[in-house]
Amino acid sequence: MPQLFYHLKNLPTGLHDAGHEQCFRAGRAGWTQLGLWPVVDRVNGNGVLHPLDNGRMRLAVWPADHEFTPPTGTEHLFEVDDELQVSWFGDELPRPADLDNDNPLRLRTVPMILADGEVWEVPEIREPSGSLLPTDLTRDRKTGRLLNPIKREYLQLWEESEYWFSLKWAAISGEATSFVLERALVFATQILGLRYRFCDATQTALRIIDSVNVQEVIEAAIGWPATLERIKEIYAEEDAQKKRSVLSVASVNGSCGLEASDPTTSQHEVNNG
Repeated sequence: MPQLFYHLKNLPTGLHDAGHEQCFRAGRAGWTQLGLWPVVDRVNGNGVLHPLDNGRMRLAVWPADHEFTPPTGTEHLFEVDDELQVSWFGDELPRPADLDNDNPLRLRTVPMILADGEVWEVPEIREPSGSLLPTDLTRDRKTGRLLNPIKREYLQLWEESEYWFSLKWAAISGEATSFVLERALVFATQILGLRYRFCDATQTALRIIDSVNVQEVIEAAIGWPATLERIKEIYAEEDAQKKRSVLSVASVNGSCGLEASDPTTSQHEVNNG
């Protein structure tokens, strides 16, 4: 299977501890600053950082249920910027399975064919009733009431999802007709980074998100299709309730009219009198 490599230069120290199974965790701040934390997050014996002859450091991370396979074939090198290159070997681009991070947050996903023609699982982080992101569990000291705020590390992502959710509502009412592509790409990339070892550099090299599918990725992430279905259900329930009310009123009015105009009933009442 194609392996993705990241070639870095001028790396700060402390990013890699070869003596620890989770060899990148101690360098989280540095990897985050480099924009590569989604690639090395939760690596447990399935990643390595080693020097190359040209002075760069080469980062490789592979799926947890596989073993590292030394690369063979022609190397395709893609320059992201002057300090970072991405490469793979062979004629095939890395596929979703090659970047699998084992879905550590156990999020529901929506299968979607992206620009490379492969099926990617897009995580859902919200639904009509609220967030699907991990939460902390705490209790109010005075009342004992359970509190479960979204974990701090995902709070910014949740707030961004609220922005996109609000924008979709505004689009329905005609209050919004456009969005900023750069912001959309950032959010979509972060979403895929929850399910795959995927970051801005990965996207720059593989180009799986484009102007055609970026909205679909965002809509899946914020649970927009489920929200639309819920709206339809609410309208259907309201329509059904209105019809029941109309039928009920018509039934009552109709009964009164029949009793008042029924000659047999009227005659019977006279006779009883």
